[in-house]
Amino acid sequence: MMMVGSAGLTNGKLQLSQGITREISGGIKGQFTDVPTIDLSALIDPSSTPEDRSRLAAEIYNACTRVGFFVIKNHGIKWEIVEAAFDGIKEFFNLPMEKKIEVHQSKSDSYQGYEQPYYTNVDRLKKGDLKESYTTRYDPHTDPFGVGGAMSVLLRRHNLWPDAKDAPNVKPVLEVDRSGQFSHLLVCGLV
Repeated sequence: MMMVGSAGLTNGKLQLSQGITREISGGIKGQFTDVPTIDLSALIDPSSTPEDRSRLAAEIYNACTRVGFFVIKNHGIKWEIVEAAFDGIKEFFNLPMEKKIEVHQSKSDSYQGYEQPYYTNVDRLKKGDLKESYTTRYDPHTDPFGVGGAMSVLLRRHNLWPDAKDAPNVKPVLEVDRSGQFSHLLVCGLV
């Protein structure tokens, strides 16, 4: 059950249409005016100090708790990889609906895959969330540090990929950084 107070505070449990229950903690709606941009160069620059990395961790924490997401810059990912990922995801979203539904998140035990508009309804007063998404996660079996076999079964996520005949570039370009290099870099910024 979700309760919204007069001050805009939301507390309680939220049941999503996919069967997921989420705990809602007293976040205050609309307390930011812009999306934070976080410079990750302190994680890449060998001359950065522990204080630089600590400041960065505080920025990331603040963005996650105040806004819920952020934009990154100076992440070290080659621009060609970023452009290829954009091209790959455009290829996916240009597929006909019946092809996207073949990799719908309801077919995944870990909610990976496609989600059509209005599928999730966070605010039960409306008809659903006007968003379309395709979710993939880090795959420990492609990790260059060899953690695949050591990863807890509970943490493993199996991505759903469209048929290569329909969208030949989606999986290859989205898996490029699934090797974990960026994930490892970002985790270093959080610990």
